[in-house]
Amino acid sequence: MAKPQAHPAGRGSRPAAPRTSVRRRLVFARAVLLAGAGITVLWLAFRPRPSPPADPLSALDPGRAWERALELSQAGRYIESVPFFQRVLAASGPVPLPVRNAYTAALHNAVLHARRVERFGRPTTRSSIERVQLTNLWLRHLDELEADAGSASRRAFLVEVRSSTLAMWGFSRDARAEHLRARALDPTVPEAPPEGP
Repeated sequence: MAKPQAHPAGRGSRPAAPRTSVRRRLVFARAVLLAGAGITVLWLAFRPRPSPPADPLSALDPGRAWERALELSQAGRYIESVPFFQRVLAASGPVPLPVRNAYTAALHNAVLHARRVERFGRPTTRSSIERVQLTNLWLRHLDELEADAGSASRRAFLVEVRSSTLAMWGFSRDARAEHLRARALDPTVPEAPPEGP
């Protein structure tokens, strides 16, 4: 029996596909994917955005908002009172000083407020991000009150409030600097700086 003869490589068999056509296909597939991704990014960037929901408190009468803010604040629900105070402050016309003082106190108390959570009522404070936001809002509002203060003694009182709060938070150097600033505004401020806890 005769052995079949092996054909030399490439003879009688189909020629291998050139490698360049495979590369072209890969390049084309990549280009299509990149173009699709680019179109998606452009669509996401320029699509019409839904308008933000209207503020539910914007229709509330400022007088009623003030009453509700005081109710919530006096009940120890400081963070819930803040939007109502902000509604009163957003009303046209001058805002009475008691409203601004109450808002400042509510912000300050909201920063320090501990709430009860979980089944056993474990007290917890707000998250760090919320506390920093509230603190910045409180400090900014305190600056506005100080700028609008009608007398040096009122300005000194507000600076002393900031000083005692900074001392309570453990910022003794900043508290001392604010206390000295309060004394410079009003020499009747006591000599000793406020002590921390």
